Amino acid sequence: MANKILSAETYREYVDNLVKNGSSVVGEGAFSLVFNHPEYNNLVIKVVKKDARYLEFAKFCQKHPRNSWLPRVMSIKELPFDDSRQSYIAVLEKLSKPKVSDVQRMIIELKHEHDLKYTDVHHWFTREGWRQIGSQHLDPDFCNVASYLKHHYKELDLSVSNFMARGHQLVFNDPVA
Repeated sequence: MANKILSAETYREYVDNLVKNGSSVVGEGAFSLVFNHPEYNNLVIKVVKKDARYLEFAKFCQKHPRNSWLPRVMSIKELPFDDSRQSYIAVLEKLSKPKVSDVQRMIIELKHEHDLKYTDVHHWFTREGWRQIGSQHLDPDFCNVASYLKHHYKELDLSVSNFMARGHQLVFNDPVA
């Protein structure tokens, strides 16, 4: 089955092959569709078109597989479809939608813990604020994520829809746009 799916020539054909082989859409973004994995119920397949920033983020996640704040990315395969030279698939752990209140509580806790001013829904804090969190936060995994966010400050999109949850643990699922 995998060979039939990977033989698609266009993004649309690849998506259609996933559906024909029993996958269904479980999520979507501006540049992607997320499908349940046809063989493993604890994994999803993210089919991405023209989003180099997420590809960079997914590779960052692969370099930090034990970071509790990041999704587990099992594999990334770039697929040069005829209609887009920047397409790829990522196989990731299946996560759930978080409670909005959990994300809001994290913002408030960070704001008070580091004495920061909230800026907006996409960045939360200034670049300097993320630098401060990256150097002072007690959780080394969170420091690692904060450093990534500081380096990609201009591309940040920390809206609630870009978070997922692993049990009670919030996960930065797609923090760059």
